[in-house]
Amino acid sequence: MDFVLFIVGPLLGSAAIGFALNRFLLSRISNPRTKALAFAMSRAIFYAPSLEHVGHGVHLPMPVLLVLLYSQLEFGPELGLLTFLLPSLVFVGSLTISYSKRLGFWFSALVAAHLGLLGILPFLLSDFDARLKLFSVNALPWYPLHHFLKLPVTEYGWLTLPNEIGWIWCLAVWLAFYALLVAALTRLTLRSTGRAKRGAPVS
Repeated sequence: MDFVLFIVGPLLGSAAIGFALNRFLLSRISNPRTKALAFAMSRAIFYAPSLEHVGHGVHLPMPVLLVLLYSQLEFGPELGLLTFLLPSLVFVGSLTISYSKRLGFWFSALVAAHLGLLGILPFLLSDFDARLKLFSVNALPWYPLHHFLKLPVTEYGWLTLPNEIGWIWCLAVWLAFYALLVAALTRLTLRSTGRAKRGAPVS
């Protein structure tokens, strides 16, 4: 019970601070662009936890500000991709929804599906090789760079995975790919809807 409170307590406290900040301070900003940016930053910092490695392959969710504070201690956690992964996704998703709800919801759905299929599902598989093969799909944007630049790798037999900087590159490429895909699909949808409306019979 104490362990659950140790994990849930800081997350609830962080969410409460974010809610109060959004409700009573950021909602008063008049400029729409500044308001959208401020809300996106607040949601990323206070609502989206970091995933911190605590040993033996276990990652626990922690508020990102708490992680940054602990990282300054002598035996604090190391900052890496998982420290900023969920906050970055929430920040980008929030900005996208503020720009266009249609585009933003599609973008968030694609990112969530990617995380579920290629981020969570591999760790639920019992076979280690199958787990690695499915998880390695995340590294597809990195393999061409590794082929031409001979970048450092983490090797699991015949399978290679990128280091920390390589994973950040993959994250940026996947986000850009989904953003372009959703923009193209949204444009095609709006164009076809517009044609349908123009071609509809007038009653």
